[in-house]
Amino acid sequence: IQIKKAQFLKSDGPQPPPAAGLPWEERSLPDFWRTHRASDSGFGWYRAGFDVLHQPDTPWSVFVPFANSALAVRVNGVEIGREPAFDASHISARASPPHLVTVPATLLAPGRNTLELHLRVERDINSGVSRVEVGPQEWMQPRYLEQRLWRIDLPRALNMASLVAIRIALRVDPATA
Repeated sequence: IQIKKAQFLKSDGPQPPPAAGLPWEERSLPDFWRTHRASDSGFGWYRAGFDVLHQPDTPWSVFVPFANSALAVRVNGVEIGREPAFDASHISARASPPHLVTVPATLLAPGRNTLELHLRVERDINSGVSRVEVGPQEWMQPRYLEQRLWRIDLPRALNMASLVAIRIALRVDPATA
């Protein structure tokens, strides 16, 4: 299930505000905060519904390819994932890793379910959230692993290979070469 639109509300509260009576706005995903207000920061909630035909027998997952600065995920009112950086006093600029959060099958109900993303955005960091996918874990995990390979593991390996090559080059004695 691809979630391409969500309701959004900027709020510092630790719980999502009620849907009624507050100025939730419709946003398309991906959503980058700077497109709405330059240098915007703080906390915001995204809320979207998704349908499940029947009670699943196996765990599902929420796959978020990009969420910067820090992310917490809730399904049907239960927090199922929170980045450690979410509660840090300050978050430095960093590459946003892809996120895969397991949803216990018992947490999903036949019919309409609610996904809530709580995003913490640091000042002067280009932040936002990508489109989100929800589905059986065996379908979401390969998508997550592919994103992780291209955006985290491969660049890290190339950086290490470059460091090793530089170290070898610096150890070569020009007099013997």
